[in-house]
Amino acid sequence: MPKQSRPTSPSTWRRRSWASLRSTPRSNRITRVLTAILLFVCVLHAYDKFCTARWELSIKYSPTQFTRLSVEEQIRLADPQWQSNESTELAPYQDSTDKSAYSRAALLNDGLQWTKLGGGFEGETFRYRDVVIKVYRERHTPLRNCMLGREPEQRWPTEVAASLIMGGMRGRGETIEDDASFLPVIDYFLASPPAKDQLQSRKWHFVTEFQANGNLGKLGQRLRESESVYTARDLDTIFRPSLNRVLQALEDMHANHDLCHDDLKMDNIFLGNRHNATERLPPTEATHWLLADLGNAREREHAYHATTIWRSRNLMDCRANDVVRLMKTYLEFLRMSVDDLERFDAELFEAAEPWSRLSWSVLDGSQQQYRTTAGSVLNRSLEDFMPTNAPLAGAPRQPFSFHNPLARLFAGRRWALSSATQRILEVQARERSARVWGMASVFGVPYPSCADTTP
Repeated sequence: MPKQSRPTSPSTWRRRSWASLRSTPRSNRITRVLTAILLFVCVLHAYDKFCTARWELSIKYSPTQFTRLSVEEQIRLADPQWQSNESTELAPYQDSTDKSAYSRAALLNDGLQWTKLGGGFEGETFRYRDVVIKVYRERHTPLRNCMLGREPEQRWPTEVAASLIMGGMRGRGETIEDDASFLPVIDYFLASPPAKDQLQSRKWHFVTEFQANGNLGKLGQRLRESESVYTARDLDTIFRPSLNRVLQALEDMHANHDLCHDDLKMDNIFLGNRHNATERLPPTEATHWLLADLGNAREREHAYHATTIWRSRNLMDCRANDVVRLMKTYLEFLRMSVDDLERFDAELFEAAEPWSRLSWSVLDGSQQQYRTTAGSVLNRSLEDFMPTNAPLAGAPRQPFSFHNPLARLFAGRRWALSSATQRILEVQARERSARVWGMASVFGVPYPSCADTTP
């Protein structure tokens, strides 16, 4: 009969472990202790990064406070027209050339006829007739703002609220100027998206006019592919008035509403048509630029502007940051539109052309902590750096790449200029690192409850 072993008591295990440790060579014991300490420090650091990332994400997705509202804007935000009555009889869509003929019921009824335009982090966009519908999804980006007096709490997209304030709402007795600088709202509502198989949960829909001329990136592509050959000076003469109007719109947004756009780029500047948004214009006539995509709009004192997510690649003053990003966007547009990239890059660093001097005045001001405002840059654009002014022998800039002799020797002047220009034009404020450290894919994106915030 085999001999049965007796169970080992905890004290016996402790004695064996201590004896085993004492029998281990001294060098190995030190290695084990240091490894344990290092592991503890790494875990502590990872936990600190986890907590910091989630805290900063919760700040980023905290609501925007709209503190400077006129009576008309307050009424507009409080309008309950967003509540979709899907049980009503669905009317057919009327003549699409008549903007007043828009019908929400018909839009939902013909939902399977929507044409998908694209999708992103926030949701998907579709085209139907002469409107664009953005359908929000909350899985990756929570809705930041809360509606007043709603029980249970009701969140809605910040983009909708900011667009109602800055762009107004078309077709509800309001007058939208033909030269408006913000994309106006046609409709917004909470409803189940059209589906072939099953009923989906209710989602927010944001409806705006379809702009047949696209955005600034599309315009640059059309100019580059056209038969005409343009220099940066040619394009600046044509489109500087458009830039000036956007600067004026930013000044209104900053000074009168205490809001910053926070996401200026070519994709968010649309090309309007004062007479018919569905009419495609020749590229040199697409001069009516509209600011859109206000989903990242925040007040100047928003806590997000003090986080490391924001400050790693942006100016702390979000107003100056908007102006710098707009100027970089304009330079990027000019660069992608010209035929000779090397000439553009050289002219940028020669700082002789009016567009180049205006750009450097903005970039230098931001680096030297001067108070850069949209209004001050607009005045410079209209007075000191008009596009028709003759080139001046200014102070040429030395591209950063030129400081590396090996890079100049093997890559050449063209590469050095190109890489330096691209480095200057780079704009981004990514939260990818914060999402990874905060394990957003596992725990979701944190955000404050409506009870903890002011609507």
